[in-house]
Amino acid sequence: MFRLNTSPYFAALLAIGFCVTAACNDVKFRMPQLGDPPPPQPVIPAAVTVSFDPSVRNAILEHQACADVAWKGPLGEAIIQAFQETGRARFAQMAVVDTVGVPKPVSVPVGATPVSATIKLVHQALTARTRTGSDDRYLAQLDIQLIATFYDLQGQPVPDAPLIYSDSVKVWTPQFAGSGQCATQELTEVMNTAVEHLTTQFYGYVGQFVTKLLKQAPPVAQIAASPVSPAAETVVAAPARTAAAPITAISTAQPAPAATGQDQNRYAIMVNVGLYRSPWSGWREGLSVDNKETVPTLARSFNVPDNQTLLLQDELASQADIEEALSSWLPKRIGKDSIVFVYFSGQALADAKTGEVYLIPYDGTPASSRTRLISLRWIQSRLQKLGAKLALAVIDTPIASNADPKDSKTKSVGPNWTADLAGSAGPSTPTVIQIARTPNSTNQPQGLLSGLNGNADLDHDGVITVGEWLRSLRGTATTVPTLPPTVAVQSIPLVRVSR
Repeated sequence: MFRLNTSPYFAALLAIGFCVTAACNDVKFRMPQLGDPPPPQPVIPAAVTVSFDPSVRNAILEHQACADVAWKGPLGEAIIQAFQETGRARFAQMAVVDTVGVPKPVSVPVGATPVSATIKLVHQALTARTRTGSDDRYLAQLDIQLIATFYDLQGQPVPDAPLIYSDSVKVWTPQFAGSGQCATQELTEVMNTAVEHLTTQFYGYVGQFVTKLLKQAPPVAQIAASPVSPAAETVVAAPARTAAAPITAISTAQPAPAATGQDQNRYAIMVNVGLYRSPWSGWREGLSVDNKETVPTLARSFNVPDNQTLLLQDELASQADIEEALSSWLPKRIGKDSIVFVYFSGQALADAKTGEVYLIPYDGTPASSRTRLISLRWIQSRLQKLGAKLALAVIDTPIASNADPKDSKTKSVGPNWTADLAGSAGPSTPTVIQIARTPNSTNQPQGLLSGLNGNADLDHDGVITVGEWLRSLRGTATTVPTLPPTVAVQSIPLVRVSR
């Protein structure tokens, strides 16, 4: 008896043959999935209530398809629907409300943590990049940026969480002969794929937010949530990738907040680029942070409140994200008594001719135009314009390999870490101090900040000052400007330690 072989490969050949005979008219096939399906995402014990701003509810994504066909995709409707579907699958409870102000939880199941958030649309664009060959097959750039604002248990907003999708997408919009119309179903699929990525990012933020709320141990009257297991905390800390266990302390001497709690005059921007959108050969070399939990831990070392820390990591650390943080988010919050901490971990590039240093954001590479990188001189300028009491910039980065000048007779210039801070160590008190990793140093961030755990308390009075910390960095980091012992900022207390 003849038996038909129905292996996955044979099935794929049949599908291709059928597609050819049917002219592939709006028919899409998927290859049979081989192997086990991916494990489902864990459910976060959260009762999430979301309010969408009118900018989301009314959003329409527009694009010029084929020759002159105007396509309009219901972006807002797709976002709301995707958030609802993802929320029902991944949270203990999900509710979308139409309200003004802080959304109130509809109900809170036993064992769930109430989470309230508002979602606003900041930017959207779908633009053709190349239309070579046929007009119905081309590359397009899709950008969608949302802002999620979470609220603590007292209804106060915490630092905004950006939800960003930015990618080059392949588009196929074949035109129907003689009809003046073209198929735009693929544009809808491209939009829905982007929305799915945004919901995944939101899921990750909710996991981190719930973990923080549980660790804060609020009064029982405010929240009736059962603690999650350590394993659950590990999963929700970084849902988008394989999560690693939270780091442990470096020393038995731990930073302790002052008697009145963490300093409300302190702010931090913590940038960790441990992954690049377009990796290059050797991009991992010299990177210090290999655990996402490390960076928020560093902010707490400075006694900065969590709700005054802006955390930018990987795909959330693009050039636009970093520049917006320094030019918009920070200036709106600080005052003349503020102390600011800016931390960058990632790769940097030094111009071979001038020595100018540029930090490489998530969407940059050593080959990128300088306009797509973050100039160290620009960062220093932004910090100097803040008018804060003191700004400390910790630049924990190696220098990525870069081609020498075309003229082989010209020697490469070393990195200019000083830039605009060269003459700021005069008789007046400097307002910006930069600490950079010593060239060719392979120290981990603990090498730059471990002194804050107690080792830098040189006079053993339980308080680490700016001066004590800077002296503990000798041989490990380059500090500019060089401060005379009499400069007043050296006496500013950074951390109180308990032994």
